[in-house]
Amino acid sequence: MKYILNLSLLMSVFYFNAQNVSQNDFSINNRKGNLYFSVGSDYRYYVIDDTPDFQILNNPDIKVNTFSQNSGFAFNYNLDYFISDKLSLGFSHTFRYDVVSQEVNNVSSEFGAEAAQKSLIFGYHFYLDYHFKIFKKSELFVRFGRSLINRGTDFSTKSLFAITEEGNITEVSTSNFAYEPWNFAIGYKKQRVSFIVGAYTSSNSDYQGINEIIIPYLSFRYNIGNLWKND
Repeated sequence: MKYILNLSLLMSVFYFNAQNVSQNDFSINNRKGNLYFSVGSDYRYYVIDDTPDFQILNNPDIKVNTFSQNSGFAFNYNLDYFISDKLSLGFSHTFRYDVVSQEVNNVSSEFGAEAAQKSLIFGYHFYLDYHFKIFKKSELFVRFGRSLINRGTDFSTKSLFAITEEGNITEVSTSNFAYEPWNFAIGYKKQRVSFIVGAYTSSNSDYQGINEIIIPYLSFRYNIGNLWKND
């Protein structure tokens, strides 16, 4: 809750600082040196990997469904600084409430169920966009970047370390399902509104038995305005 309140306050400050804008501020010919603030949402609609089984056993105690953990809606805010009128350097912070882990450690009988553990999951995305003007008030852009996703999926496990005369010694360790995929996308932008189609791709994750992950996504953004201008 404290994080949500801090985030709401930060976005309010950005919103009020960005209100004094005109449509000309979004022109492809007048953006060099400008920093823009936008908000939006993503939908990650599928997960493709190189194994037929989505139920991945990360260690003897923790299971997680890769489809559930990596798909669904996320909300975001974004900062885009234009190095030139057509090239921008961007940062996006995404957050969603989703599955962290699934386990049955507290079920003592042969049959039973236990609720999945859920929490806020964050993503941090760094990218470059290059824009192409196609009509008077609209443009296309291509994106290349790197993302840090599934932050906030930390969990702890306990395992038997040694058996001594005094008793059993257990070991507690922590882990998470974070990984760093590449981000490729193409977008359409008209004035304040952008639509993006892209994919996160990774060949290096902590999911046991999965080497290749591709997560296509759709994204919508609304540009609130400038945080500072080039003049």
